[in-house]
Amino acid sequence: MALHVDEVKFLKGFVDNFSRGDVKSITGSIDRDESLLNRTLTDNGDTSLTLASGNGLFALAENLLQRGARMVPNGFGITPLMKAACAGHAEVVDLLMGYKANIFAKDFKGRTALDWARIGNKVPVCEILERAIDVIIQDQRQAALDAEREREHQGRVATNNRMAALLANEIEATNLDRSWKRRGLQNAGKMIVRPVADIATGVTSGIFGIVLSPAHGLRKAGGIGLARGVVSGIACVGG
Repeated sequence: MALHVDEVKFLKGFVDNFSRGDVKSITGSIDRDESLLNRTLTDNGDTSLTLASGNGLFALAENLLQRGARMVPNGFGITPLMKAACAGHAEVVDLLMGYKANIFAKDFKGRTALDWARIGNKVPVCEILERAIDVIIQDQRQAALDAEREREHQGRVATNNRMAALLANEIEATNLDRSWKRRGLQNAGKMIVRPVADIATGVTSGIFGIVLSPAHGLRKAGGIGLARGVVSGIACVGG
């Protein structure tokens, strides 16, 4: 959408304030119109934070970040960190990194902030970025090592749990086997004792039948009763 002439003039003056370092005018304009905080201000797609970083305006950059300015690349993929690195503004570089600027971001030609610092021969900034990259790489390696150790630990825990479960099943099976053996012995004892008891009962009953039945028959009917008692007693033994 085409901008009104007055708006174009205002934006040009607003952008010029960054190169002049007129922080008061910049912040005053943003106070009146907060859209200037993250709005595209130049044909390249630069925002207020990109312009402040490229011009080394530390206090303004910090103010913008506190207000919620986003570290977005412009139309060529240039980030505020790249602008500050190329210009050699070490304090601004530190500030942006403190706000989690992506040190590995690349522009449209694949260049990082460190590449831009080297292009500009900004040695202090190169050293800052190189140290930061080393720390990040070390942290990533340590995180990977910690993750591997955690996986190994979880693997050992899982193995121990499986072994414990197998041992518990083995113990349960052993106890069950012992229980069945005890029951088997008890049943075997019953199988032996019960027939013996039955035999003893039968023998006793037979003896009493042989002895008592004839005597009882003799008293009742004499010789015939005796004969009948003998027959009855033998029948008891046979039963």
